Amino acid sequence: MFRTTPFKAMIVASLLVTALAPAPAVHAGQGDCGQPSSTGDSPTATDALTALRAAVSLAQCLLSVCDVDGTGSITASDALIILKVAVGQSIMLGCPAEMPMWPADPADYTPGPVSYLDTLAIPAVDPGPPAVAECCKDFGDISRDFIVSGTNNIDNALAVLASQLLGLGIDFGQILDDSIVSGDLLILFDHQLLQFNGGMFAGVGARSLPDEFALAQLAGTFDAGTTYDDAAAGNGEFLISRSSFEPGTGEPSNFAHPALMDTTSLSAGPFTLEIKIPFGFLSLDLVAEAAEVTADHGPISDAGIDYTNGEISGYVPVDDIFAALNEILNSSQCDCLGLAEDVFQQNASGVWTSGMRCLADAATVCALEDEAVCATLAGSDFAADPPQVCVVLPGLMAGIADINLDEDTNDFEAMSLGLQFTGVPAQVNGVEPAGP
Repeated sequence: MFRTTPFKAMIVASLLVTALAPAPAVHAGQGDCGQPSSTGDSPTATDALTALRAAVSLAQCLLSVCDVDGTGSITASDALIILKVAVGQSIMLGCPAEMPMWPADPADYTPGPVSYLDTLAIPAVDPGPPAVAECCKDFGDISRDFIVSGTNNIDNALAVLASQLLGLGIDFGQILDDSIVSGDLLILFDHQLLQFNGGMFAGVGARSLPDEFALAQLAGTFDAGTTYDDAAAGNGEFLISRSSFEPGTGEPSNFAHPALMDTTSLSAGPFTLEIKIPFGFLSLDLVAEAAEVTADHGPISDAGIDYTNGEISGYVPVDDIFAALNEILNSSQCDCLGLAEDVFQQNASGVWTSGMRCLADAATVCALEDEAVCATLAGSDFAADPPQVCVVLPGLMAGIADINLDEDTNDFEAMSLGLQFTGVPAQVNGVEPAGP
């Protein structure tokens, strides 16, 4: 004999009373939070019934559609909330964003609409004092300017460092520009589960903006003879690099979930975002923590999305920067240095130093063009052209670091960064083949 609790009986009775109520004639909403069945602009009693059936395992429904109270499971309470909205009560539905199903093999990765970042720029800096960048984020009470001066300036130590390096003859901005044009620095934004009216998911199941989705940051290469000019015009073809994924899986190493796309803008994060900054023939691999991405967007289609006024912000631990620099200097490309130990080391108090490990003859022993970066980083001749920064870099970084990650406000353990970008639609032809 089937028995119902008073709670379930109330739901069933309410469903019977309201089931014959006519649904709205507007067709746009199936697949939205609270609408597993209807195509109207708000839930109906049929949606509540579907959610109730899912709660007792008689039907299937995504959490992003039927878990309207955001508890991580579908219960009779979700059905009751949907019913209340269906009869006109004003209740905010809070479904979790749908999570992509990542494949086991990168070769099986299926991208959504993809954008290619055709420009990536370091913001201008007002030299001050204090030196303040024009973009991109104020990190508030964990930033040096707040702790030391009680101010609320934009925090962008990367831009300040680039400004200082430019005065020393090292044009970091030009390095970025050259790397993008050559394809050495190639960033793709993939919009997983982005659904929108009028686009690739139009029709049943389409959603109106704003929409939550997963924004994946992928590295790539030009494909099918694409040049930078082709790519910047929105006509580029690309392959996704296997380095974009967690080892042995098709899950991107860096993605923001949920990201939000509204009718005019994108916002995503915080998440981790990997930036590979080329130095000559080598690459400085950095992972920005607490990264956020914002931008204005143009039309959305399966061909990709145009972005303007894009901003990327985050911070990079100083320890990671010096570890990456040591990795460059210990690479086979810098065998010319003949190093027996790391050039940059931490002392007992955690301070990074180079000490007597900088090389006076770096330019002599590393005389080839593709070894120039080795001499620049490990050499002790600051008067060289370009300057060899081994001696001054630890002190320079200590003065630039501006993010406090622990309770000791006398030390700053990370460097804030902010970059500006634009993006254009991109055609992805798959994932690069696996190596031998």
